[in-house]
Amino acid sequence: MKTASTLFVLMGSVCAANADVDPLFMPGSTDTERFQNALDVGARTHEPVIARGTITEADWRPVPGSKYLEGVTLKGNGVFSGFRISGNGIRIHNGKRVLLDRLCVLREGAKGGVGITFVSTESSSSLIVREGSYQGFGTGLLFSAPTQPDGSSPDISVTHVQDTTFNDCDRGVAYEGPNNLDPILTNVKGSNCKVLIDITKGGSGAHINACGGSWCDYIVRGNAGYEATILLSSVEDSGTVLGWGGDGAGGFGQPSVVELSAMNVRTTKRLAELNCSGYVRLNVQRVFGNPIITVRNLSGKPLTAIASPSVMGLKTVVSDGTFTMVQD
Repeated sequence: MKTASTLFVLMGSVCAANADVDPLFMPGSTDTERFQNALDVGARTHEPVIARGTITEADWRPVPGSKYLEGVTLKGNGVFSGFRISGNGIRIHNGKRVLLDRLCVLREGAKGGVGITFVSTESSSSLIVREGSYQGFGTGLLFSAPTQPDGSSPDISVTHVQDTTFNDCDRGVAYEGPNNLDPILTNVKGSNCKVLIDITKGGSGAHINACGGSWCDYIVRGNAGYEATILLSSVEDSGTVLGWGGDGAGGFGQPSVVELSAMNVRTTKRLAELNCSGYVRLNVQRVFGNPIITVRNLSGKPLTAIASPSVMGLKTVVSDGTFTMVQD
């Protein structure tokens, strides 16, 4: 009996340690106040915080005396649940090992604002977003590492957005800041977005895998570094699938290496608008609609694209400089 009693106490202790922080039971007169109090508790206890209610805006910050918000989770309460945003959204400051899990985030009222922003003024890393849905925002999900007043450039690294959808957003997921490095996006889908994945102002070394959507002006638009590896699949009835590099895409810097693989793509405008200063590798299969690639050569030197045999029949329009398509 003594052993059984001791075991019961230990099990109870474990269950208490893994309890979720539910805003429903937090003090406050509004959803926003209760949710902010839940975030403050979660920052101290590292227990998962449940997303609930209609939120105007909230800040998830490190506990006093610490630079970083570490080891925290914001989760939907169920298979797919979350909350509405009526103001400036939720800002997560200097996160390390932060997980957004199965959140459904909806804009309350007219389109605009940002759903969730990761803000880095010191350093942020290991930011994971999985199985989420964002709808009706100016920007659904933003990774922001702006240059500081003293000229320093904080970084955001080891970020992964996976199995997540963006609907009716001007920008689905966006990266801003010169040290917003090596983002990974896997199975990110969108519909009715101006730009599904925006890395025009940050996101050097992006790895974009199995992403696509429908009725987007751009699936990917980027101009943020010297390299990009992009694998797109299942793109339906969108405008330009890929716009990459140069002043035409905004931002800073011009990539010298672009590798694009696309499969099962139907586009009503262009497969790609490429503004490049290095080499381009194309591997395109089963493309329908209007398979045009426009190229602006920014280097002032001859530019060669290395293409798989299946892309050789694509129509290529060169607007500046020289461009030669050769078979791999």
